[in-house]
Amino acid sequence: MYGSRNRWMACIAALAWLVLAATPAGAALVNPLPGVYGDDDGTETFVPGEGILAIELMDHGDVLPTAFGFFFVSDPATYIPLFGVEDQNPDPGGPGSVTQLALADMAAGLVYDLDAGNALQNTFSGSGEIGFWLFVDATSRGGGPMVLHSIPSMNPGGLDLCSTFPLLSQSGVYMIGFEEPSSGATLALEAVVGVNPAAVPEPGSWILLGTGLAALAGRRARGR
Repeated sequence: MYGSRNRWMACIAALAWLVLAATPAGAALVNPLPGVYGDDDGTETFVPGEGILAIELMDHGDVLPTAFGFFFVSDPATYIPLFGVEDQNPDPGGPGSVTQLALADMAAGLVYDLDAGNALQNTFSGSGEIGFWLFVDATSRGGGPMVLHSIPSMNPGGLDLCSTFPLLSQSGVYMIGFEEPSSGATLALEAVVGVNPAAVPEPGSWILLGTGLAALAGRRARGR
């Protein structure tokens, strides 16, 4: 469907094993492959390409059931799953024996489960910038279900619980990680191909914008 899909699948699936080897279970969220991925760049929202390829690098498995997906910034209440709770270590070969892969066709509004024979698993509608979310059910640890977001203002207490590590060798590829609010432990790491950071005004631009709006308000006040 997309020319470079198979190449990226092979490349990042191989990286998945390196990430798993470099990330102790429950470790604080750090960049497990600093020579491959750059530092957390603080991106909150992304501009998607024609298709988004998602690869599950690491999650808490059966310890804390998780699900991962994206939402459109224009409609943040609608969650589109890429990996559900059922995608966690379901293979008879044991945890990690089959890399979980999903492809979202952004134009057609379709999500395919690539590791399950390209089966259609979701449909959606929407366009524009996207953010990412992680569902975690911590009931087994005395907590409860919660949804964490790449946009801090959508998280409990406005906490920044998502890290975004750009692939150094190629633009449009990110490793996205989520951490537990109280302990900072790593909950999941997901590789996503086909996304670029949404443009965010520099601090100076915000100042200029505020100055311009204040001046405009002053003119309107004097004109009354």
